[in-house]
Amino acid sequence: MPLNAAELLIALAESGRMPLRIRLAGALRDAIRSELGGGTTLPSTRVLAQDLGISRGVVVDAYAQLAAEGFVRGRPGELSARTCPSA
Repeated sequence: MPLNAAELLIALAESGRMPLRIRLAGALRDAIRSELGGGTTLPSTRVLAQDLGISRGVVVDAYAQLAAEGFVRGRPGELSARTCPSA
């Protein structure tokens, strides 16, 4: 299932006053857990930033956080979601 930018925008708007990179990481984490499934290729940082109308740096930071938590794997430009991050 592809990542839905419109749903991410709604999640970002509803998540309050936290910094945007934290809100984006949370929205992506929730999407990975509930909708995307393992092996789903995530959009590049440039594409996602453009789709959401935000800075690419925010997306880079969010992806880095998810990689540190084990929710995504791969190399930049070819990240894929993981359903069960290693603890």
